[in-house]
Amino acid sequence: MSIGEILVVLIVAMVLVKPEDLPALRKSFIRIKKYFARLQSEIASWFDDPDDASEMNEYLEKISGLGEKYNGDYSLSEVKAKYLSLLKRK
Repeated sequence: MSIGEILVVLIVAMVLVKPEDLPALRKSFIRIKKYFARLQSEIASWFDDPDDASEMNEYLEKISGLGEKYNGDYSLSEVKAKYLSLLKRK
């Protein structure tokens, strides 16, 4: 889309959207943005190095060794961040 097309869409949106609908519209936009960020992260994790899987398993074992459970994205960076946050708490 060009700048002109984006401006036309924004002007039409400003005319059609009521002021009381703005908070709900903002929440919906944020929800959609978070969804696409998670989707991007998940797709990027598909292309992770196979060696990362063994390292991720090590972190998952360490997490369970601390008596905790991991519920989240199964990417090396997420699992490692969870483990490090658990270490800081203990």
